[in-house]
Amino acid sequence: MSEESKKNGAPDGQSQTDSKSPITLDEVTLETGEVDFHDADGVVSGNIFRGAVLRGRGNLAVEGGIEGAVGARAVVEILGDVTIDQSVTGAKISARNIVISGDISDCSIQAEGYLEVHGTLMKSVVNVGSRASLIRSLNQKRSTIRAVNQKISELSVQTSSAARKFVRDYPQVDLKMGNILDPGKRELFVRLDQFYSAVGSTDSAKIDKALEEFFLRVVVGMLTRNNREYVSRNPSRHKIFLKLIDELRVHILKIRELDKLLEGRVALSEGSDLLIRKMQDPGSEPYLRVGGSLKEGAVVTLIRLSGFQEGQNGAIDIEQKSVEGRIVQLPDGGKLVMEVTGATGIKSNIVPTEGGFQNGIISIWEDDLVWKAS
Repeated sequence: MSEESKKNGAPDGQSQTDSKSPITLDEVTLETGEVDFHDADGVVSGNIFRGAVLRGRGNLAVEGGIEGAVGARAVVEILGDVTIDQSVTGAKISARNIVISGDISDCSIQAEGYLEVHGTLMKSVVNVGSRASLIRSLNQKRSTIRAVNQKISELSVQTSSAARKFVRDYPQVDLKMGNILDPGKRELFVRLDQFYSAVGSTDSAKIDKALEEFFLRVVVGMLTRNNREYVSRNPSRHKIFLKLIDELRVHILKIRELDKLLEGRVALSEGSDLLIRKMQDPGSEPYLRVGGSLKEGAVVTLIRLSGFQEGQNGAIDIEQKSVEGRIVQLPDGGKLVMEVTGATGIKSNIVPTEGGFQNGIISIWEDDLVWKAS
């Protein structure tokens, strides 16, 4: 693999020209090197072999299977969904949701939402429901909100002080300009709503540019006309007026920055609330669906999130309940049972009906695991 191909996350001859276009590989081996699909979706038309490493922030479709080994696992770390059309052996897989059409053995698998196995699951450790990427995104948004709140507080103090200064230091200057500049008894009020409506755009850069032009062409021109007599009476007032114009420009731009922060905080809060609703949605409860059967050595942990209370510094405290089930064989060659350790630490066994753990779903009910045959 060339250095350029490694940067693109594709082997020689396959460049990543569009981050939104899927990147297709024939197969992935140890010799292929680490593959990073970045934001693109990935497609592997063949197999993934021992020692291979695949990463990406999109989805991954494997049209073959994974043939790794316990001592040389194939590693798949994808933030989106993963679908694999054949069996998986000796792999370490983490993704949002995972669907495997074949069997699973000797694997470590983490699915944030759900895992579906159409074949047999054996000698593997499965963890479902962590919602790690959603929690990470939520924490990032809440951290950004805290930083924005701090900046809003600082700017509010600065603009309030400046607003009072204009009335105090320039009592003889006429600062009235419609609803945009409105001098009160104690402070100068600056309201840009009318300006925003006139611009008629949501493009922040376009609004910033328009505001600069509006200030230079309209605000300065109108204030100059309104205060022509004041300035002409005394030559020293010309310098005072120019100083006022400079300070007013800085003040208005800070008001604009404050408005942007307030608008951004609303968007961040809405995004934060949306992530919480996603994690609280009853339809997104973690589960493991097995189309074939569960065999000895399968260890399944399901995680349920609850709480979602705002804690110190605006962080969201999330309670995690973990419930574990192990498929073991009873002594003396007896039948397979699922040894369950509930969220409260209470242990129990699930004994399947005739036919064993075949074609069913594992989910969480209160503090325990539940097996339901389909």
